[in-house]
Amino acid sequence: MQNKILSQITRTISRFLLVIGSIAVLAACGNPQQSDLISIAGALKDAGFHPNLEAEYRQRISQAKNEEDVRSVLRDQLVLTEKVAPKLKALKLKSDEGRSIQNKLAGGFEKMGNGLRTAINADFNSQSTMLSAQNDMRAGGQDILAGMQEFATVAKTHGLNLDETLFQDKIQGLKESLK
Repeated sequence: MQNKILSQITRTISRFLLVIGSIAVLAACGNPQQSDLISIAGALKDAGFHPNLEAEYRQRISQAKNEEDVRSVLRDQLVLTEKVAPKLKALKLKSDEGRSIQNKLAGGFEKMGNGLRTAINADFNSQSTMLSAQNDMRAGGQDILAGMQEFATVAKTHGLNLDETLFQDKIQGLKESLK
């Protein structure tokens, strides 16, 4: 379950980075909300999110032969979550909307990292420990989802041409994985 949640988040953010490229030019307009959204997307990209990331993780998990192989993937995912939260927190955003999105995403990635850390160090057969890890990842995923939904709302409000149908489909997939 924990990989399903992180996989959905990774896929959603990767897709998000694809569609955000179409609005980068608009950031030059001077609108603080637009500028903040571009900064947030840039922080995600700088942390290591890219369109093929989810497929790479999925392939590695499917090829895992033992627990250590799975832990290796989880460690790589942890490195990513540990990069993104500080990058987001370091942004000097200009709008209340941007700061709200920033806080939700950074907090979500921190919770996700806590869950990954627990899972990496756990006995995979310990149901209570794995449930705790899963709950942390789910809570982080919900915060990330809230931040991405707010991102989409702010983008639409400020006339940014996000492929909303595609983006909302990905958010819906993430919602389903968090149930």
